[in-house]
Amino acid sequence: MTDCDNLIHACSDYVLNEIKSIRENSANTAILEHKSDVSQFNKDLIEYNWKPLEDIQISDFNKDLLTDLTLKKVINDILVTESEPNANPSETQLLHKLELTAYVLDLCFHSRTFRKDRIAWTTGYFDLLGLTMNLLSWPIDISKFWVYAETRIEWFKLQNFADEAEYDGVSQLISYKPPLSDKIRFWNDLLRVVQYNSALNTPQHYIMKHKLEQFISDLLPINEES
Repeated sequence: MTDCDNLIHACSDYVLNEIKSIRENSANTAILEHKSDVSQFNKDLIEYNWKPLEDIQISDFNKDLLTDLTLKKVINDILVTESEPNANPSETQLLHKLELTAYVLDLCFHSRTFRKDRIAWTTGYFDLLGLTMNLLSWPIDISKFWVYAETRIEWFKLQNFADEAEYDGVSQLISYKPPLSDKIRFWNDLLRVVQYNSALNTPQHYIMKHKLEQFISDLLPINEES
């Protein structure tokens, strides 16, 4: 591995261990249904003063990029790497993984003001949601995680506002621009597959299809042309 690969690996191990500790010590036992508070995360984790970076000189721009790559690897480690080969996790094991994933996404949100680019955090936030959806099976596992997306809908709509106090509740997201453009295309393709594939005509598929359609509808402003 290159030095960059080693650094990302060290950072992801550090962040994952911190996330596991937060989950174990948290009084919030329903993280999927209830937003975490920034106070649940230690100061160094939120401000990107991660131990693997203590003796490394890195530009603010590269630190933003490193952050995104690290958080993606953490989610991959949670949902894929830690799973036993060819094994289906139990309900308890799956819930554990989904809760850890929720904390990773919440970390991305709560740490947004400590990025060099205080707007680009939104792209990272949507990318983490998209990655989570790609790694979970449709529709059962995704539906178990989906309460996260529903309870954080205002966070996803926040977009250009690093300060929640400045946000007036009106979405400024645009379907053909980042951070939504590539996600909308993928989600529309997914919805078409579900609609036209007779093998997917089950109640679970249509319930999740409705939830995804509702989420997209809630994300976009009412005057969005698409």
